[in-house]
Amino acid sequence: MKQSTLHHSKKQVFEAVKQAAASLDLEIKNHSSADGTISLFSKGGFFSYGNEIDVQVKISEPSKSVLKVSSVSAAEIQLIDWGTNSDLESNLIDAVKNILQG
Repeated sequence: MKQSTLHHSKKQVFEAVKQAAASLDLEIKNHSSADGTISLFSKGGFFSYGNEIDVQVKISEPSKSVLKVSSVSAAEIQLIDWGTNSDLESNLIDAVKNILQG
């Protein structure tokens, strides 16, 4: 799991996560703006059955939010993640930061 504190409202970060997911070709499985949760899915490839990505956006101060991203392999039989989970977490956080800056 990776997290980042952002100087933006929960609503702004939540919407940026949805935009970032689309830009990274991640499927939004479900989301709740009230809870600040988004469940994403990354399609698999040659070495992977795909990844389940859970996102949580929480208010830390009036104009700050904490973004938490956790990725796990979708199939329990997959023993090695080849660094994919960490890369997905980092890429999503970076994409959110870029959207909020721009």
